[in-house]
Amino acid sequence: MAENSSRTRGLRGRACLTACIGALAGATILAPVASAAIPSVFTAMSSEAVTCSIQTGASTVGQRWCGGSPSRVATWDGTPIDVSVALPPEPALGPDGNFPVVGIYHAWGASKVVPAGANPQRFLQRGYAVFSMTDRGWAQSCGTPASRSGLPDWANCDHGYIHVDHQAYEERDAQYLLGQLADEGVIDPDRIGATGASYGGILSVQLAALNDRTRLPDGSLVPWVSPNNHIPMHIAGATPGRFSSDTAYALVPNGSTLDYVADSPYFGPLGDLRVGVQKQTILNGFYGNTPTPTNRYYAPVGTDPSADIVDWHDWTSPPGPFDNANTIGAIDELTAMHSAYYVDDSVAPAPMLMSNGLWDDFVPPDEAIRYYNKIRTDHPETPVAMFFGDVGHARSSDRDLAAETALEDAWLDYYVKGKGPPPPQGVEVHAMTCPTTVPTAGPYHFSSYADMEKGEVRLQHQAAQTIQTTGTQFGTQLSQPAATSCTKVDATDNPAAASYRTNAASGGGYTVAGSATVLARFKVSGPSDQVAARLLDVGPDGLEQLVERGLLRPRLDKTGAAIQVFQLHPNVFHVEDGHVLKLELLPDDYPYSILNPGSPVAAAQHPIEVSHLRLQVPVTDTPGASGELVRDPAEKFLPPGYVLARDFQG
Repeated sequence: MAENSSRTRGLRGRACLTACIGALAGATILAPVASAAIPSVFTAMSSEAVTCSIQTGASTVGQRWCGGSPSRVATWDGTPIDVSVALPPEPALGPDGNFPVVGIYHAWGASKVVPAGANPQRFLQRGYAVFSMTDRGWAQSCGTPASRSGLPDWANCDHGYIHVDHQAYEERDAQYLLGQLADEGVIDPDRIGATGASYGGILSVQLAALNDRTRLPDGSLVPWVSPNNHIPMHIAGATPGRFSSDTAYALVPNGSTLDYVADSPYFGPLGDLRVGVQKQTILNGFYGNTPTPTNRYYAPVGTDPSADIVDWHDWTSPPGPFDNANTIGAIDELTAMHSAYYVDDSVAPAPMLMSNGLWDDFVPPDEAIRYYNKIRTDHPETPVAMFFGDVGHARSSDRDLAAETALEDAWLDYYVKGKGPPPPQGVEVHAMTCPTTVPTAGPYHFSSYADMEKGEVRLQHQAAQTIQTTGTQFGTQLSQPAATSCTKVDATDNPAAASYRTNAASGGGYTVAGSATVLARFKVSGPSDQVAARLLDVGPDGLEQLVERGLLRPRLDKTGAAIQVFQLHPNVFHVEDGHVLKLELLPDDYPYSILNPGSPVAAAQHPIEVSHLRLQVPVTDTPGASGELVRDPAEKFLPPGYVLARDFQG
């Protein structure tokens, strides 16, 4: 019963294929049934087949491991892609093949998984086939000088460089190779799952967003069908982790994302917002600015606008101004072709469990929330859930991996295999505790993201304060790699910052749950001016701990007449009795964010006057808690063009 309903859900999302492949009516559209053991895979390609070996180890007996170091096959444009496939044991009765499959996609700087690893075994032991590949431009997929020389006749590395999870390249590679396995009857085209973390999470969430479509290099979308037999293909379920839904925003945020709206694109719904502020530590670590590492291959600078990694880095680095044709073009490229959020959603995405770390400075929870709100608004019938906890990039310490894995397994078993009970939707949260050697608090379950907010702690400050041009404190101590989620520093107010404090918590305190919202008037005179924000928990001992942070590229406004709004990255954090929350507005959060040059450079940071400030902090506590500090949530502020997300409309 569960398997049949899973098939029905998958086929319902592929209705658009009927008209699209009518011309293929004469072609074979059903996978052949294998009648014997599977000795090799990728057998109908210009490249050599990949041989499978039967395992005899106690825990892997009968499994078929297909691949070597390397085992390269020809993808759709002849680029040699290093692949790994693993199959469960041959069934005792009935035909071999037609397995449910999970594609496991690797992180930045890594390569394909091998069947002996814990993650592949996690799926093989439960009856899945496993597919993995080294993305183009990495390691043996044209990523090293040796892998780009002495190629066989079928191979070329002309486009074998890193495309940063471009839908028409890395995503299409995965779709094409999975299609080959479907043509051979090895996998079931209706039972395909996608998982991965970081770079692999970005690939997984884009596959889920594309669902039953393939992106071509010209930007068009066509039905995803297998290359030889034209079998309709689709993603049945996905569990992307530590991922960005908007890669431009994850690297160069501008403050446009609001966690309570239905649609939150990078430049805003009216397209009039600005290029953001580079996360310097993240972007330097993610890209670097020297394309000479031995395990990766970048496109030569300026040769391919779809993969111009070094220029993207340089255009968003000081000096500005940043609102120029090159930088805007880079943002447009990253949003259009490298980000799940912008995939045409006339077709619903696959059922997804999305996971992000609460203390992940690269891809914080709003990367999932943004897409969750869009799915819940545009496709409320589509199953979607979120997991937040101590997982991910620095400042995380991965305490909640086991809980995340258990949810992912249940999700894929139900939506890909069609087995087991329906997994919960909504949101599961594991909250911050210190030190990082003790378990996190929870889990806490919410029916939706909006349901996390029961009340609100807020403050108002009408009088003007000034953010000076320089003077950030504790940037190194509060940024990776030095910081953890529990790092504390001196709480003395910084004279170069605009600082604001709530009243002290009492009566058991309260629990922050979501994104702090800042509304204020900013007098902004410089084209490169930026605002960095920190929300800190200040204890009676005179020390403060970072709760949330954010970056804003404010609108130019020399009079400070208009209210501007932005949010910090969300967290779940308990404020104890006697503690206060402090909002700190700074000229930068270096080295987490870039440091603008000082005067008299034209692109310098200028003083910014802040007035009529309002801070709204969502909490899980009901109004009246913490000595009446918790109040009813205020009406959400909607800038022109924004509308409330479905779950915030009730």
